[in-house]
Amino acid sequence: LGDGSVNNAHFLAAANLAEYAKHRHFKCPTVFCISDNNFSISLRGYDWLQKGFVNKFLMPVFKADGTDITQIWRESKNAISYSRKSSSPC
Repeated sequence: LGDGSVNNAHFLAAANLAEYAKHRHFKCPTVFCISDNNFSISLRGYDWLQKGFVNKFLMPVFKADGTDITQIWRESKNAISYSRKSSSPC
């Protein structure tokens, strides 16, 4: 999803449910992917993601530079591997 969509109820509810499932020890191997170009159609970012939003998650956050395809591949692979092995969201 895009950086503006993180403020939508659909994403917030899904992230909350995934974290709650982890808290209750339910299997929830989910990978959320946020593309942050600090430009969204519905809401200007103002560096909201980097300055605090992603730090609110109780799940691990994997970051990659969007201009480096090998870093995107590596971090995506790490996130998927984490979720599969731990049955937890990230």
